[in-house]
Amino acid sequence: MKKLGLHYTDEGLKVIGLIINKMNSLTSSHILDTLDSEVLQNDINRLLSGPSNLEIQEDGRIFIKSLNKYY
Repeated sequence: MKKLGLHYTDEGLKVIGLIINKMNSLTSSHILDTLDSEVLQNDINRLLSGPSNLEIQEDGRIFIKSLNKYY
């Protein structure tokens, strides 16, 4: 997600937060854990299959679309 610049988008940050929470979660119901994992995986797949949030300009500069500014 970082390679596509998705960590600059609200949705990308949300998914990254969910991944971090998932990694830090020590106790949870197995059924809920499985459902949460499936939803998280679907969100990740949807983000990764979409367009990049970065645009490489002719002069080599990287433009971040969601922030409307250069890297």
